[in-house]
Amino acid sequence: MLAIAMGFLAATVASAVAPTHPVYNPPLCKYLLGSMTVVALMAAYEATKYPELPGWLSIWRSLPEHETPCDLDFVISFDERGISVLKPGGSTELALWDDLESISVNPHDDWYFLWFGSYFLYLNVRGSSILIPAYSLGLEAFLRRLLELPGIDRERVEVLLREGTGIELKTVNALLREGESDACVLWARDTEGLTTS
Repeated sequence: MLAIAMGFLAATVASAVAPTHPVYNPPLCKYLLGSMTVVALMAAYEATKYPELPGWLSIWRSLPEHETPCDLDFVISFDERGISVLKPGGSTELALWDDLESISVNPHDDWYFLWFGSYFLYLNVRGSSILIPAYSLGLEAFLRRLLELPGIDRERVEVLLREGTGIELKTVNALLREGESDACVLWARDTEGLTTS
């Protein structure tokens, strides 16, 4: 990307010093080349910030599985007491298993945020909620832990595990059952503290 930026820069300088011509070197040409140089330099700079991602255009495709979190990742961790979600930017959301009221899957098709994946796990926690995107690091282990909850809808969780992070939106929408308009409930705690599916 840096080589492309340098090429545009050289073309911009050459266009600026060459005499203008209405066909071969119109006056607008040097401004267009200059703009392209700036964009290419910005892209090269962004590419150095995220070494796991080969360039800024990779955001618009399915993100690969990678071990080291980058600035775009949500990272899920959990233990016997609760759940922690590290969000891009460094903030963390915490929830105790005992405060969890329900878990659902919400299909997601906003093309501005394709790097989130085709769904969110929605954790309804006493007094708040936590959204976990499909492209979160640690999601597979978290889904496996959810299978241990009594009353969990195992069938739908196993579909999410089987399809992985690249699950298509139509498959997520197929998880919705009659009466579920925009979210499929995987697990809910009833009023007496027992669990229901």
